[in-house]
Amino acid sequence: MWKLLRLKIVNYESIDKNGLQKYKVILEMNNAHLAECKAGDNIQTSRGIKLRNVIGKLFPETKVASR
Repeated sequence: MWKLLRLKIVNYESIDKNGLQKYKVILEMNNAHLAECKAGDNIQTSRGIKLRNVIGKLFPETKVASR
């Protein structure tokens, strides 16, 4: 969980499932994974490794925001 909160580069496969679920709950509570951090918005886009490899896998049903 600490890796998910602090590091920019995280290997999805190295994080345990419990930590991933807790991280997902934190993102959902704050809408931190969404563009403009607003409920109902699309997932934010970035070339960031954590966004692509972790957050994108946690929210596969969320549309990617076009920018």
